[in-house]
Amino acid sequence: MKISAILSRIILSVAVFTASVASASPLTWTLNGVTFDDGSTATGTFVAETTTGDLLSWNITTTPGVLSGFVYDTTTSSLYARDLFAANSYLFTNDLPFADPYLNIAFARALSSAGTVNFTLDASYECDNCNTVRFITSGSVTAVPEPAPVALFGIALGALFLRRKARK
Repeated sequence: MKISAILSRIILSVAVFTASVASASPLTWTLNGVTFDDGSTATGTFVAETTTGDLLSWNITTTPGVLSGFVYDTTTSSLYARDLFAANSYLFTNDLPFADPYLNIAFARALSSAGTVNFTLDASYECDNCNTVRFITSGSVTAVPEPAPVALFGIALGALFLRRKARK
């Protein structure tokens, strides 16, 4: 067997293995056009594991309205519960002393694949101990797949080409 044939098999094996691992990678979701019923907004991103739906990190900021603006990130808040009030939902609590704002975001489907997902509006809200509540009235989240699987596919095709050329 020629060295180029051995090399092409090694490249192909690595590309196929890496592509299968990459398909289960976390996705970064970006909030788009998120508006509350008091006219305030929410912006930010969060990272969700595609196979389990677990959140790995988050950084979401809400602007002042009937409530103060808050920052929910992995250093100032906790993921209090998942799927508590609705399927595919996440309930954050801010860890500030004497102020317990909560942000519940719920989605129309699981965050298992890239694309755009709308909020479940009747289950997405922010409140301060739920004395004052503001509901999300519009918005979505979007995740774009990592370019790595596409590049790996190109490597795999190149390896197949080398292998075919080595056989001639």
